[in-house]
Amino acid sequence: MKRSALLALITAIVLALSAMPVNAQVPLTWVSGVGDDANPCSRFAPCATFAGAMPKTTAGGEIDCLDPADFGTVNATFKPLTITKSITIDCGQIPGGGGFVSLGSNAITVSGSGIVVTLRGLDLEGGGTGLIGINVTQAATVYVKSSVIYGFQGGAATGISFSGGGTLIVEDTVVHGNGTGIALSGSGGNVTMTLHDVIVHSNSGNGVSLTTSGSSARATIDHSTLAFNGGTGLIVNGSAATALIGSSTVTGNGTGVAAPLGAMYSFKNNQIAGNTVDGTPIAAIPALTDTHDFNADGISDILWRNNTTPSSTVAMWLMNGDTISSSGSVATVTNTFAILGQRDFDGNGTADLLWRDTSGNLYMWFMNGATMSSSATLGNVSPTTWTVMGTADMNGDGKGDILWQDTAGDLAIWLMNGSTISSTVTLGTVPPSSNWSIVGTTTGSILWKNTTSSPYSYAVWNVNGSTVTSSTLGSVPTNWVVQGVGDFNADGVPDILWRDTTSGTVAIWFLNSSGQVLSSGTVGAVSTGTTWAINETGDFDGNGMSDILWVDGSGNIAIWFMNGATIASSISLGNIGTTWTVQAQHAE
Repeated sequence: MKRSALLALITAIVLALSAMPVNAQVPLTWVSGVGDDANPCSRFAPCATFAGAMPKTTAGGEIDCLDPADFGTVNATFKPLTITKSITIDCGQIPGGGGFVSLGSNAITVSGSGIVVTLRGLDLEGGGTGLIGINVTQAATVYVKSSVIYGFQGGAATGISFSGGGTLIVEDTVVHGNGTGIALSGSGGNVTMTLHDVIVHSNSGNGVSLTTSGSSARATIDHSTLAFNGGTGLIVNGSAATALIGSSTVTGNGTGVAAPLGAMYSFKNNQIAGNTVDGTPIAAIPALTDTHDFNADGISDILWRNNTTPSSTVAMWLMNGDTISSSGSVATVTNTFAILGQRDFDGNGTADLLWRDTSGNLYMWFMNGATMSSSATLGNVSPTTWTVMGTADMNGDGKGDILWQDTAGDLAIWLMNGSTISSTVTLGTVPPSSNWSIVGTTTGSILWKNTTSSPYSYAVWNVNGSTVTSSTLGSVPTNWVVQGVGDFNADGVPDILWRDTTSGTVAIWFLNSSGQVLSSGTVGAVSTGTTWAINETGDFDGNGMSDILWVDGSGNIAIWFMNGATIASSISLGNIGTTWTVQAQHAE
């Protein structure tokens, strides 16, 4: 009887096992140089190739390497890898990484709507005939970490190609010996790219290339080296393409940097030298002068003033995202003085204060956090004739300047170097009878509104010293009012923040480097039946994108943290009362 019961149990187990699916997916699979793609890809029965492990791994799962090997070939048969779901492939724990030799074809293709892919510790080799090392045609985000990509010189001949919309992030990676190193293309959707600690060298063509066709392409390059490429180390060639580069070396290339079409900005801490042609000097990143950052941490701070008389206290909140990292009193100043600008006038990375009294005397306070480290007198300009219209950087040197307009409409700029007026340039005359008026300024740009007829017309002047180019933006119904100017998508180009005074709807116009409206987006709505008002814009979380500061009539304060036209998150900073007001960075 016991024997028959044991046999029945064994039979039940065998039947249960036989009923299990042969290709059941699991969240973690393994590959090995001694594996077999017929295996279940477990740690003790690994697969031989990434392509063999992929269908046995759940979406969002991970494929790990057990040993160094070529995980693209088995029994002399190459198996290219196509990724259509979220996945992580991690060979980072293996000395030399996970090999993948691709001759005459693409090595890895990523194509899936909304997927997130991480590739870590890979050694992708094209052998001189491979086409593209990593070819991304559609994805939400692709991470490439601690990898080497080389020898892709056939056909498209590119180390990494990214298009179709989404974000590419490359860290601690070497891309060398290909045709083009890394190619970012704004075709089929807006694309963004971040390169950190990346070496792109000895490619026969361009090192890093940005192009656009109907969509935008934005790249940030940080602590990286672009060297000994046959073409251009960094090239931007698209009307909606923008590159930002900092703490990087560009040397030994045919041309160092070039932007025949599009925009390129620098944090002014790069080494660009030793190329056959170094290329055009790169303009400073606009955020350096527009963030009202008083402690050089890359995060906007909030300046307050108490509405008491005859003197009032000026105070400061030093911000860190949703946290007030510290606060302090700056000074007590008589109410005959007004703050006209919060810009970095001396180029040390911290915002300073421009003051003007009712007699027209101008003063500059050089700030270190909430402490005034020194001050200077700039002279007297008649307050009944000349008005300060803005304090943005107007010549691309990374220092705030002072934009003036007189009662006749004459425009002039003081180009500043600290408290020294290095030169004065005139921009012409826009008389009041023209019905054009300035409604916003930011680095290198002046925003104009014409009220001759409804709907109102808007235009932008792009300014570089005494050189001005203008662009017509279009017409807008009179119930829409400009609330501020900021860079809401981290492309180094100012965008325009609007609010509908009837419905309370908030929207953004995204501009390209030529001053044209590239796209627009609705952010949300705060009913005008409330007392909430947009006070200023600033990058309060340090992600390179402008955010929106709100204050209501009772002294409640809130911030919308933005990602383009999307509210990524929002916070309340509490209540400051009705006797304190934010000193927004607007001029007179």
